[in-house]
Amino acid sequence: LCQAGYVAVEGRCEQFSGDESGGQPNSSAGGQSNSSAKPSSGHPSDRSGCMGKNSAHCNGICTWDFAGDWKTSCIPETCVGLNHNACDLHPKKCDWKWTGDWKTSCQVAR
Repeated sequence: LCQAGYVAVEGRCEQFSGDESGGQPNSSAGGQSNSSAKPSSGHPSDRSGCMGKNSAHCNGICTWDFAGDWKTSCIPETCVGLNHNACDLHPKKCDWKWTGDWKTSCQVAR
């Protein structure tokens, strides 16, 4: 069990910083990671920290691809790190191709 304000992610506790619509946990505890583990929720999410940024702050490694909700429209340029739900929101930019690890299965559409 994790203490209040933390969520269990891939066998470890991480501080939660976001809302229930797919916010990202912040790593705050060590522990072993299983690279093929599924993300902790069915909500669209990404490991790059792009999602949740508005269009004015979506820059650097992030790119804007409006997906009907601004909270899910800023994504990593490489698409890598998007979970399956987030990847499916961006069919013009990203394709889901299972690699054995969800963190690398969303790739740039060709």
